Amino acid sequence: MRYLLIIAALMGFQQTAEAHNRHHQTNSHRTVVTVQWSWVPGHWNRGIWVRGHWSSPRYGVSHRSHRAGPPPRRTHAQSHWVPGHWTVRRGKRVWISGYWS
Repeated sequence: MRYLLIIAALMGFQQTAEAHNRHHQTNSHRTVVTVQWSWVPGHWNRGIWVRGHWSSPRYGVSHRSHRAGPPPRRTHAQSHWVPGHWTVRRGKRVWISGYWS
C-alpha cells in the first residue's frame, strides 16, 4: 500500500514538473527604459543642508515633499512641463514647483 502511494506521488510530480520545461527565450537585443521620478533624500553639501526632492532624467527636479509623491502625469497630449522657478509674492521670494501646463 505504501509503495502505491509513493508511485502515485512520483507520477503526479513528474506531470507537474514537465509543464515548466518550455521557457521562452528572452530577446537580448531589446532594451526597455522607463522614465520615472525618483526620490533623492536630503543631504549635506559643503555644510549646507539640501532638502530632499523628486528628480527625473527627462524633466529635472521637483521640490514637492516626499509625502506628496512625485508630480502627476501629463494632463493631455499637448501639455508641456514647466520647470520649478522662483517668483516674488507679497514681497517674498517663493519657490514654485514644476507643473504641467
